[in-house]
Amino acid sequence: GGVISFSSKTPKSYNYTKYSFIVNSLNDIALMYFINRSKRYLDWNIQADIKNQKGYRDHSASQSIIFNSQLKYRWKYFENFILSFNHLYSPYALDPGGLTSTQNVDNPKMARMENQLYDAGESVIQSKLSLRTEKYFDNKILLKTDLWFLHRTFDNKLPFEGGGQVDLVRNYYGINSKAIYHINFRKTLYKVMFGIEMNNLFDSRKRYDNLTGMRGNMVYNSDEKFLMGASYLQCQATLDNHQLYFGARIDYNQIKLKDNFFESDSLDNKSVYKNLTPLFGYRYQFNEKLASFVNYTTHFETPTLYEIGNSSELNPQHSVVGEIGFISESDRSEYSEIVLFKSKTTSEIIPFEMENEPGRSYFKNAGSTMREGLELSLRKNITQKSNLQFIHTFTNYRFVNFNSNGNVLNGNYFPAIPRYFGKLNFLNELNRNTEFDLEIYYAGKVFLDDNNTSSTSNYMLASLNVKRKLILFDRHATIFCYIENIFNTPYSSNIRMNAWGGRFFEPGPTRRYSIGIKF
Repeated sequence: GGVISFSSKTPKSYNYTKYSFIVNSLNDIALMYFINRSKRYLDWNIQADIKNQKGYRDHSASQSIIFNSQLKYRWKYFENFILSFNHLYSPYALDPGGLTSTQNVDNPKMARMENQLYDAGESVIQSKLSLRTEKYFDNKILLKTDLWFLHRTFDNKLPFEGGGQVDLVRNYYGINSKAIYHINFRKTLYKVMFGIEMNNLFDSRKRYDNLTGMRGNMVYNSDEKFLMGASYLQCQATLDNHQLYFGARIDYNQIKLKDNFFESDSLDNKSVYKNLTPLFGYRYQFNEKLASFVNYTTHFETPTLYEIGNSSELNPQHSVVGEIGFISESDRSEYSEIVLFKSKTTSEIIPFEMENEPGRSYFKNAGSTMREGLELSLRKNITQKSNLQFIHTFTNYRFVNFNSNGNVLNGNYFPAIPRYFGKLNFLNELNRNTEFDLEIYYAGKVFLDDNNTSSTSNYMLASLNVKRKLILFDRHATIFCYIENIFNTPYSSNIRMNAWGGRFFEPGPTRRYSIGIKF
């Protein structure tokens, strides 16, 4: 698995403004406004994003407004003191549902009839406030601390009657603090990091009957709590061309479910999970451009509140992970990497659907699974004005020990993961003010269920983005035209693995055009 990292734009110490407008051939509209201001010891910014999407398929429209703001105070007691606020308002995001193979071919734009009948979709209002500080002590120890609080209200409608509407209120807060210490001992540079982390999550979850879009009687009412505490230590030692990493993390997780609907406490549940995770790594620098590395760690993942609320007998999944790779880097524009990885997981959490509740996921543990693969990454200058970027992943993900409803599935491939996939970008600067980006994405066959009885075909998508810089209304502006899925390739933008009734497919859009302007 990979990591997705989101970072807010840190306020700058000068004034500037940006805004953009984008519209496409599906009648989707996106507006963005960003302002950054600075005065004396205070830098701040505000960004607003408004999106109104009609959607490619029937019953797939959505609307959202996102507001972000950051305030950075240059205080003599802190290297960084940043306060952030985020607010999301999404009044509706309709769900067209999954289609069968026949429906996917005959009419990919259609919505599942039951999804329209029960008005399937969701709405979300979420606010998050966070504080980040950085402080040096004696120019040797850097203390980084993050605090946050999140509040979310969530409503959804699923395409069935019994308990088909969910009303969720979530409060989530936590702290993450780590101290980083640098020390030189003879010829060796040591970097030591010690940290603690605590998260507390409270969900109030209610379910109601879905009477063709109207709210019926309450059928479920529970308070769900997730407490996580962890401490970790990591060390890095560098001597000449050798770099050694090692560390450990201790986790404590507690999940509580309190039923408020029935007088009996037979549905109440409390689970405690403890785990020790080691980490070992080594890197060798052959020369200025070429390096190799090897890493070994374990991975521990508890069921989520949603997962254990729907499937109370779930166990955490444990993984043992190893990788070896080579990196060649001359500068930021030229880079290549090859990585071989292998991991074995016990008690893998697998989703599936029930016949009378299509659209709601239930979960089970597989005995053990094996992931093996190869990752390639390349960034290369072809000419002074042309750049090539390429990534490719080959996967061999299989069940090693899995008995599902009496079926022995040992050796079967994981559903919803292609055997191979990759992306190629060719970027070219035609002149000082004009550039284009040709992107090609491809993916191999994907199995759709644990039994490997259904699969998709391989496919390739091509897109082209052309940008032109100019002066408009006495301001620097960029006009762009974006063509997606140039060759009208049929594909699924999402796979619903193990969906009941063979409704695996959520067709992606055909060829579409976007035009926009940014100031």
